[in-house]
Amino acid sequence: MPSSLIPAPDITKGHPMDDSTHSFALETAACLWEVVLDLRDRPVTDPDALALATAIDAAFKAVGAAEMRLTVIGWTGAVDAAWTAVRDNYDRCFDWDFVPEWIVANIDWSDPGRPTIRPPDTGGEEGGDGGGVETASFPEDPMKYPATIQTSVGQSIIGKVGRLFNGTATDVLNLCGITSHAFS
Repeated sequence: MPSSLIPAPDITKGHPMDDSTHSFALETAACLWEVVLDLRDRPVTDPDALALATAIDAAFKAVGAAEMRLTVIGWTGAVDAAWTAVRDNYDRCFDWDFVPEWIVANIDWSDPGRPTIRPPDTGGEEGGDGGGVETASFPEDPMKYPATIQTSVGQSIIGKVGRLFNGTATDVLNLCGITSHAFS
């Protein structure tokens, strides 16, 4: 669908993260995916970042890009919950500061075939290794779609089309005829 046919979002409705239907969970999923690719492809030169890039690359090689994309999308609810807990006191940006910090602090890449959210630290120790970011850990759960599109397009069809075309979430949604006005 040509971009000229996609209506502009209504910016008069307030901040997208305040939407009670979680209509911008797709934006969080896209941010997660971008950051994972960035951490893999453009690591800084410190040894921890290089080790993380190697671990992420091993996961891609173990399960493939399509499965990795679905895994990363599954972290959306946990990231949104963590962001909600800190957004009023967080003075940097969501996509290029908070999301990378959350991934580094919360994702266990030790099993290349199954990167997962680390369970919460229940050892009673104070502090932790959260990198200064308050985070919430939740069991992996597939992304929940807003009610406005759930009846017409489910996660399985988006996953199947994404695997078929190896496209981005936006490409898949556009292919399925879902545009930004479906989320307003």
